[in-house]
Amino acid sequence: MRKFQWTTWFMLLILAGCVEEPRVVYFTPETFKAAVATRIAGLPDMEIPIGSDNPMNAELVVNRNYVLRSPSRMTPEIVASLRECIDMSGDEWRRYRKLRACVVGGENSYTYVKSATLDAETCFHSKEGNCFALTNLFVGAARLANLDAYYMLVEDIISNRSDGQTVIHTNHIIAAIPVAHDRILVDFIPNPRQYRFTTILTDIEAAGLFYNNLAAGLLLEKREYEADHLFRIAQALFPDSYQIHNNIGVLKLRLGDLEAARSHFAKALSLARFPDLVLGNVLTTYERTGNLEAYEDIKAELETARKRNPFVYVSLAVRAYQRGEYLDALDLLEIARNIDRTIPDIYSLQMQIADAWGDQALKQKAYKNLIKYNSVSRQQVLEAAP
Repeated sequence: MRKFQWTTWFMLLILAGCVEEPRVVYFTPETFKAAVATRIAGLPDMEIPIGSDNPMNAELVVNRNYVLRSPSRMTPEIVASLRECIDMSGDEWRRYRKLRACVVGGENSYTYVKSATLDAETCFHSKEGNCFALTNLFVGAARLANLDAYYMLVEDIISNRSDGQTVIHTNHIIAAIPVAHDRILVDFIPNPRQYRFTTILTDIEAAGLFYNNLAAGLLLEKREYEADHLFRIAQALFPDSYQIHNNIGVLKLRLGDLEAARSHFAKALSLARFPDLVLGNVLTTYERTGNLEAYEDIKAELETARKRNPFVYVSLAVRAYQRGEYLDALDLLEIARNIDRTIPDIYSLQMQIADAWGDQALKQKAYKNLIKYNSVSRQQVLEAAP
């Protein structure tokens, strides 16, 4: 564990350009509770303690009531503490600067613990957490300041954890805040490069990845029964997450349920932005559990799932574009679009090709589609109450 001043490692990346900021739709505590209750209605209630070296975190117990609360929830105690310095009026830049000074500046310091995925309340009190924990706290505080902060999944950074037998996916999560005509990305790990592969998350999807991370930790501790329950919650909240399906596949394989493992690995490969990495993890998992015969048996099925993944063709199109093979790149993008037309990367690359060609008609068409699909509101979410 290592202690940092937030001002030292708090990274801000302002993304400018022609892409409009998507309309942010997020949940009130009441609408979040209602949406989650619907999704986990068929799951049993269990009490699962999440341990840590820090005694404060040992008190964290996941049960149904806990799951019905957003990981970014601001308790009355946190609200009272932050209201003393957060400006809830004024223009967006003023509110953002006050927020940063209040939450990040001054004497606030947190111990960065890579494995400590915590909710905002636990992070606030224990003064520790990983990128997900600190993002939970920041998103909640930003919304308290009337800023429309939301979660983003960064897929440039692939986090794999292994206990020598299994390979498990966890996530790198950042916050985004639209301020005036800019979008500020708030990152809690030092990273000198600009991210290329990010996905806007709804609060429900972010919560799904939160429980995925908690379950991954339990799986590494060989607490399979409890991990299975949290993975089921994670899947209910974010059914189209390849990371969650990959991890459930690992769990089912460890439990000897090869058919269930096959199903989840195939689903993960059909969804992953970088399916080759998932395929490598699948192979490694089968090797380390001594199931090479089972792997050979489903290799063709996994390859078919990979070919149904639109990101395979987006990746190939990027390589063709970099070689100057623009027609080939457009053909590959069309294959990807026929599989899933809602992927913003398709239209972003089309715009780059149009720029290289000087084709304004193609650029305009691609731009309209980029704006159409680069939006939280395209997902099935509940509008926050006014």
